[in-house]
Amino acid sequence: MFLNQIVALYATKFVVSGARQSYEPRRGLPHPARTVPQKLNSLAILSKRLKEARERKGLSQRQLGIAAGLDRFVASTRINRYERGVHRPDPVTVQRMADALGVPAAYLFASDDRLARLILAFDALPAKAQERIVSEVERKARR
Repeated sequence: MFLNQIVALYATKFVVSGARQSYEPRRGLPHPARTVPQKLNSLAILSKRLKEARERKGLSQRQLGIAAGLDRFVASTRINRYERGVHRPDPVTVQRMADALGVPAAYLFASDDRLARLILAFDALPAKAQERIVSEVERKARR
């Protein structure tokens, strides 16, 4: 089932977003290894991070949906579809879900696991500690 979702998303993104293409000369079809679908990764990442954060918080899909302000009759279905990558939530819904999960919205879009951990750890620090870290990182980046 997961593979079917990826294939469906891949096909949809290829057609809709005008992905960079390389065609096989005999068949006229895009070669999967040489086709880079646009935005597929961001939806897959959001889906993965949303599910991880929800499970870590110990919430059901319905509980998260209701906490994020979704109608209680569709809350479970909507969160399920976001987690499966069937639908992309709008920015307001992303922020509401992040608030309900107690994570920064940036965490939900972190493409690297280390970056995701860093975002969560940074968010847990007091403001003064955050400022010291930012200053230190900026100082090191200028070198």
